[in-house]
Amino acid sequence: MTTILAEMLNQRELKPGKAASAAMPYQFEPGPLSTIDALLLDARMPGTRRYLRRPYRDPLTNSDQWGLVLAPQGGIMGVYRMAMGTPIKQANFSVTLAGFENKTSYADWKFTYLPM
Repeated sequence: MTTILAEMLNQRELKPGKAASAAMPYQFEPGPLSTIDALLLDARMPGTRRYLRRPYRDPLTNSDQWGLVLAPQGGIMGVYRMAMGTPIKQANFSVTLAGFENKTSYADWKFTYLPM
């Protein structure tokens, strides 16, 4: 596999989870939300507030279903893949994704946000 093709596959594996975890900080403002659907339209706020534009499909399962990482204070603080395959990418992650190194399952990739 060429280096360019491998990198394209790696980015495809990471994009949906990174988008969901990027939405997490905003949903904690008035209190945590408990579903991915609530990130699409926050009914607690006046007007329209969306933290995600659309539900991202997992390219490995072709499903928009994600596992939820629950926050200790309630609500969700991240997502993970439901796919059980072994990740192609095993090393050289960014600092924020360093915990993904050497994981044996995509389900071990937890895209999380820790509120301050």
